[in-house]
Amino acid sequence: MSQTTLPAQWAEKLKPLVGRTIVAVRHLDTGEVKTLGIAHQPVCLQLDDGALLWPMADDEGVNGG
Repeated sequence: MSQTTLPAQWAEKLKPLVGRTIVAVRHLDTGEVKTLGIAHQPVCLQLDDGALLWPMADDEGVNGG
């Protein structure tokens, strides 16, 4: 994959976030962390449509960031 196509691909994937509003900020709870199979409890953003977003420490998604 070339460097020039990566931003366009991400822009397309992230389009559903445009216009969304953050309605809550919290850490993932221990049950969520266990279900996800990660070791840390990252901060979690809840959007107005119910979507949850949290940072990851790596591209493989093995740990919250």
